[in-house]
Amino acid sequence: MFVAKNAWAELRRHPWRTALMVIVSLLVTMWSVFGAAVMHEYHAAHGEGYEALKPQAVVRMTDTALSDRNGDDADWTKRYITWNEYNVLGAAAQAKQVQFDYSVVASVPVRSTDSFKAITTSATSGAGQNETGGDFTLTSFYNEAAAAANEYGSFKVVEGSKLNYQDVTARDVLISQELAKKNNLKVGSTITIGNPANAKTTYTFTVGGIYTYTSTPQGVQGDDAQFAKDNRNNVIYTSYYDFAASGLDTTE
Repeated sequence: MFVAKNAWAELRRHPWRTALMVIVSLLVTMWSVFGAAVMHEYHAAHGEGYEALKPQAVVRMTDTALSDRNGDDADWTKRYITWNEYNVLGAAAQAKQVQFDYSVVASVPVRSTDSFKAITTSATSGAGQNETGGDFTLTSFYNEAAAAANEYGSFKVVEGSKLNYQDVTARDVLISQELAKKNNLKVGSTITIGNPANAKTTYTFTVGGIYTYTSTPQGVQGDDAQFAKDNRNNVIYTSYYDFAASGLDTTE
């Protein structure tokens, strides 16, 4: 009590100094609160919240072009979008000083083999793999952002692990539950698929995970697909590194 009384007396003895101390303390407190608010807004403007608000564009063939697609006509591949065509878009954006991130989804049909068969139904065409390019579709993702733009729908891995987009030596793929059941496969099993243009060229991958779809985009095909490769349960997912390492990132 004695200490508090003396302190109060000292403050009253120098009122201007006391007032100045109070003002400085208030300014420091207000500046700290303001600084914290600024940092919060900065992180909100540049963090996950900002990323979620960034506009996205998906570049692919028009629905009209895809509706004309003949899945058993190899000449139709002349319509495939090439890297040169993508580069035109990128160069145009840069010329306008537009800053952007990009990702890639690339797919090709691949052949079934004696040890790995696709799901077929009464709706499946009897066209051979020399005409269709294969009974599966091998789809590759550059990163998680590419997987989020999957045209067959979002999916989750129910067994095993997700794709590894950093390991360029990985040879893992994801297959559907239905495909795993048909071929009696599990995580750790190996599959062999064939090149669409040359049946003698094959690729071997390890089943790193088994997936199931969690959404169904409009127009996506399942058991009603005319060609087995268009049944989304026959889609095999891998990383773009594996895809490119196999020499499949080409319109040829």
